Amino acid sequence: MTRCETPLATGRPGRSATAVAAPKVLTTGVDQLAAVLNALPAVPADQACLPITLPVQLSLVFTLPEQQPLVVIVDPTCSALIAGDRARSYTALNPLPVFDSLYAAQPTSP
Repeated sequence: MTRCETPLATGRPGRSATAVAAPKVLTTGVDQLAAVLNALPAVPADQACLPITLPVQLSLVFTLPEQQPLVVIVDPTCSALIAGDRARSYTALNPLPVFDSLYAAQPTSP
């Protein structure tokens, strides 16, 4: 599972590109993170969204053998995770600190 940041178009000529973090690959604890994401509730119809555009799009990409990657878009303006036509609310539990903890705890390569 990879955590990616993608710069979004600014629409402003001459403006330098937004700096993004290098992708972070989670190799252990992916099942724990998937369980957290799957336990999140659906986005309620009345959940508020802020009408702002951020310079970077954050996504979580799950790669499984012999399957298409599953891209989960993190929408912080709505506190929602979006994958295809499904959306989960993370107003009660932000899964990104869970990812960060699992990422920090995994063994490093020599």
